[in-house]
Amino acid sequence: MTNYSKPPIIEAIIEFVPAEGFSDREMQRLAKKLESKYDRLEDLADYDVQIRVHGNSATPGIAARREWYRLFSADGADAAIVNRKSFVASRLAPYKGWSSLLGNFERNLNLFEKTIGFRKWERIGVRYINRIDVPSQTDERINIKEYLNIYPAVPPLLDRNWTAEATRLEIKDTDTGLLIVVNCLRIDPVLLNHQSFILDIDIVVNHDIPLKRELLMEKLAAIQKLKNEVFENLITEKTRTFFNA
Repeated sequence: MTNYSKPPIIEAIIEFVPAEGFSDREMQRLAKKLESKYDRLEDLADYDVQIRVHGNSATPGIAARREWYRLFSADGADAAIVNRKSFVASRLAPYKGWSSLLGNFERNLNLFEKTIGFRKWERIGVRYINRIDVPSQTDERINIKEYLNIYPAVPPLLDRNWTAEATRLEIKDTDTGLLIVVNCLRIDPVLLNHQSFILDIDIVVNHDIPLKRELLMEKLAAIQKLKNEVFENLITEKTRTFFNA
């Protein structure tokens, strides 16, 4: 992505998924180590609920409880997640650049390896959620083709005032073998006199993931490079002007 003065990124995420899930003890130890790098630690849990039926009555109950942890910086913009099958570093707006996000993730990964050792990863990915705000003085649907190169194609009979709009692409990049997942959808306007769209780009690799740190970072760099190329191909010159206003 070009170094825009006002990038449209509302969240950027690096996620590593282990081939073997973390144990409760491993998650607890890692969360405590990461706590020194963040300002707030949240203990969270997911629940599986089961319903037992007895004649004409039903009794709900908890079948399983799975703890996990989320950490935040003082302003809430930087975060880390330690879940049984997920190790994440993320950044909300204002985005400070790839170097900053990657630096946080590498720092956390160093603590990870010192605390619970090396792991084999079954999936690594980078996800960017962008919000495109297009100036509009009316509620009439804008011509999205002027701003984005991804949009639904519909026959004239259905080309009316839509109540919802979404487009999804999944593409295997032939040069790198990376999987590209793009979701584009219209959302309720966030700013007055604007129409808003989410452009969600997720690029992942789920095979032949290297174990060595140097090769892992090279793979992340390749993902980030492809993400930038995808983003630039999804927007028009008219849209680029919004990011340098």
